[in-house]
Amino acid sequence: MQNSRKLLISRRARLFVFGLLSAVVLGGAILIFANVPNDVFELDGNSAAFNSVPPRDDWDLLNGDGLTKDAGGNVGQAGFSILRTFVNQNPERFTQGGSKDPLDIDRWVWTTGSTPSKDTITHGYAAVYDSGGHLILNFGADRYAVNGDANIGMWLFQGNVGPQDDHTFGPDRHQNGDLFVVSAFTKGGALPTISVYTWDSSCLRAVKSPVAGLPSGDSKGCADTNLRLKYASATNRTSCAGIDEACAITNSDPVPVSWQYAGKLRPPYPVPVNGLFEGGIDLTEVFGADGVPCISSFLLGTRSSQTTDAVLKDFVGGPLKFCGLTATKECTDAQGENAPINFNGSVRNDGVLPVTNLSVTDDQPGSVIDTLSKTTLLPGETATYTGHYIPTQTVGDKTDIITATANVGTRTVSTQRNPAICKIRHQPVIDVTKACDVNAPAPGLPITVHGTGNHQRHVTMNNVLTAVSPPV
Repeated sequence: MQNSRKLLISRRARLFVFGLLSAVVLGGAILIFANVPNDVFELDGNSAAFNSVPPRDDWDLLNGDGLTKDAGGNVGQAGFSILRTFVNQNPERFTQGGSKDPLDIDRWVWTTGSTPSKDTITHGYAAVYDSGGHLILNFGADRYAVNGDANIGMWLFQGNVGPQDDHTFGPDRHQNGDLFVVSAFTKGGALPTISVYTWDSSCLRAVKSPVAGLPSGDSKGCADTNLRLKYASATNRTSCAGIDEACAITNSDPVPVSWQYAGKLRPPYPVPVNGLFEGGIDLTEVFGADGVPCISSFLLGTRSSQTTDAVLKDFVGGPLKFCGLTATKECTDAQGENAPINFNGSVRNDGVLPVTNLSVTDDQPGSVIDTLSKTTLLPGETATYTGHYIPTQTVGDKTDIITATANVGTRTVSTQRNPAICKIRHQPVIDVTKACDVNAPAPGLPITVHGTGNHQRHVTMNNVLTAVSPPV
């Protein structure tokens, strides 16, 4: 590990069960060492991957050149991550006095323009890992300049939040359980500290010396209006070998990075000392029994201080979806009137959190889901289903739509509506009439007849022929 300045990071004593462990046998005794905290990611103040034992991810691997995207729209490579994002600098910044973290999102305002060099974010990035059943979030940013102290904050929203065309933020607002992480860089960034909060509408005001980790409704944990303290590092503490839930670190040496960093000194040089920030948080530990919520978007920004009511400066952000389902559907045509349409398909958990109480519904009257192979899905798992219904119409195409829903904690997740089109097929039938026009005047002479053939089904018929049976 390089000489770099660190701060506390994740994971309680459960790492003996969940973490990456190494064991040494000495005289019949087994000594177990837990890799705390960077058991899944190198929080070491640089961006080079796989320079640790055991090898772990870092930002050069995940971010790549910052430009070339794969089929899923991501830059770089996934490594061991299960979700990742990389966002570039934009000209938007916070403005006006309503842009404060204790205030709801509809009070925030943005404009275009410059921010102080030390507060300007050039890139922001994040990655999510599953480490032995614990969900770990690693995040980082690089700054345009390092001349002076700076502070950085990161919001994880359950709703869809970002800058809107009318210079507000939205379209969604805060939900209880939104996560807020704040890190301060003092002495030019050499000593980062970190605090973790959740949005909690039961917090009506700040209390002196709030207690971290108290449940919702206990006012002694309220750090500010709507903000509950979940974790706070010791002031100026620089050891990363603890059992705490969160940590932050800056680079103590210039760091070359794989993406195009353009700082105050041009052309691109390595990120200067204290210009690269990275941190990590054990979301499973922070949320505890409440469970990790369905995060949908994030916003990473600089601020005037580490206090909760600091003036907000620059920001970057975008989608970061923890929850999602996708579904497929196929159907077989109904073979005639009052015959069933049978359908089948699958539902996949595309999120990073397990889902429970999975169900599938169809929009047709009387539709029945015959089987659902499982109702709990781990991330990446798939369930299959079958069903049927008797269509009410008797002819033509029939479009029906299934919807899959499941729970992540107390939140319901659903798929986009997924249609399938089946036909109601009929046996071709012609109603025939016949009448004699002229009787035969004598045996052996012709009889003239006429008639009609009436086809009333929506089935195309070709090469229709008529014939008159011989007389008996």
